[in-house]
Amino acid sequence: MPTGRKIVETAVRMSLADLSVIMSAFRAGADQPPVLVTAPGSDNDRLWGLMAEKGWLTRHEAAVAHLPMAMAAYAIVPEHGYNVETVAVFCFEGLRQNMTAEEIIAVGDGAFDERLAHLFRPAGQGQASGS
Repeated sequence: MPTGRKIVETAVRMSLADLSVIMSAFRAGADQPPVLVTAPGSDNDRLWGLMAEKGWLTRHEAAVAHLPMAMAAYAIVPEHGYNVETVAVFCFEGLRQNMTAEEIIAVGDGAFDERLAHLFRPAGQGQASGS
């Protein structure tokens, strides 16, 4: 299972446009968890696949089964939506400020903010939800 840190390391190497897809899902205000759709093998598919392995997202093939082309679909697991949004916003803001991937990861490694620190904490230390 990937660590929160591995997910952040993947996310910081993505484009702002890719990260904005997750961020916009949280702005939708829908009653149901949003379904995220992307092309198989894309950067979003790789990131969302890691999040699915972590249990933060679930694969949602039924949402795209009717489409004439191959697509990958994921739904946000409501109790883990906070982790998904935190990663997207943290990485998006760092990239928007022209920080390198390494600089963003270093900030995460030294994070004192509990919203982020739990993603970088080694397994078995502190909160288990994001480690």
